[in-house]
Amino acid sequence: MKARVPSFCLYGPDEAAFDRFAELTAALCERHQRFAPVLMAVDAKARERLARRYPAAIVVGPPSGLGRFGASWVKRLKIKCFIALGGLEKGEPPFFAALRRRAVPIVVLGGASAALPSVDHYVVGDAAALKRLEAARVEPARASLVEALAAPESIDASASARIVDILSPFLARHGALARSRRGGPLRRVEAMLLRRLSPSRIRRIESVEALRDALGAPQRILCLGNGPSSEEPALAEIRYDRLFRVNDRWLDRGFLAEPDMVFTGSRKTLARVRGAIFGLSSIDIEGMLLRKWLPYAPFRRLTYFTPERAGMLPPKPAGAVEPTNGVIMLATAVALAPRSLVVAGIDLFADPRGAYPGGDGTPNAYAAAHDRDSELQMILRILDGHRGELIIVGDVLKAHWEAHERGRALSAT
Repeated sequence: MKARVPSFCLYGPDEAAFDRFAELTAALCERHQRFAPVLMAVDAKARERLARRYPAAIVVGPPSGLGRFGASWVKRLKIKCFIALGGLEKGEPPFFAALRRRAVPIVVLGGASAALPSVDHYVVGDAAALKRLEAARVEPARASLVEALAAPESIDASASARIVDILSPFLARHGALARSRRGGPLRRVEAMLLRRLSPSRIRRIESVEALRDALGAPQRILCLGNGPSSEEPALAEIRYDRLFRVNDRWLDRGFLAEPDMVFTGSRKTLARVRGAIFGLSSIDIEGMLLRKWLPYAPFRRLTYFTPERAGMLPPKPAGAVEPTNGVIMLATAVALAPRSLVVAGIDLFADPRGAYPGGDGTPNAYAAAHDRDSELQMILRILDGHRGELIIVGDVLKAHWEAHERGRALSAT
């Protein structure tokens, strides 16, 4: 069995556990539409009923006999977070080792009979449970209190929303980056190859000024996100010196498919896109991508720029998650100070036509690591810093920008 999209795994002993947390399941699916639910029930009859009740979910039993190859099972289901419903009474299930090998966060709702080394976070129902965890030397940051968990009744919508707030940062974790940081023999080999081969094959652009020179001091930059407005027919007539794009989805579409710079955090994009300077998502992502890319692309050369290294990204709003590659693209374009900036395809996953051109069925929602409100605040702050002509193609962002300008004009009077 294989998941098509990332998943969160809800684990319970029987159907009663899933009944109690039904509101939580619905809230997780609503908040994180790009995730699929995996329901892992110990009881076989419960699995039969859950499969009928949740036809869109993957329903499985706890795996057995995973051994050292269990990580492939976790990878196949694309599990990004494991959530135990109602606590754990018998210690760590044997498949926890497979979850840890894939750096999957483990969260227990309702406590456990003892503090478990593999558990990342506990959500408990009373102060006494918090004190027991503290006595077991569980750091305060690894535990949260949701009082509704102390009662046997079903967890209502309000408590479920609070639990989703607690779970969301774990769903947003970058698993590949966590595994890369963990090290191991393969990582050491990758690092050694990077040190030996990078001087001749990898060029890092260190500053905005050096990037401007590498791009030929562009005066008219076209920035395209991947939203539906990135394929507006009018864009075919737009004049530009340099084209900036995000990731590689546009390669298959063939529209404006020869960018000068591509912003990404994906090794797949590094492998697929040729002839462009890459803008890498962060310093941490830079290190991971280079270690993974270099040994497996023996005849390729790579030129890249990391905006975070150049200190050009706007501060994140309080409580915000990570900026998207679209935000990083806009920050880089504005820092280059062109006379004219054209922006399209930044539709904030709010365009009624869907997430992407062509309507491939992808939920019209942000991935867990990103957030619409934070994204919009950062975009508006970035565009405020542009001193030249600004053309926005796409009704969603254009409406927000016009409202922002009206508010700024009113505050100035």
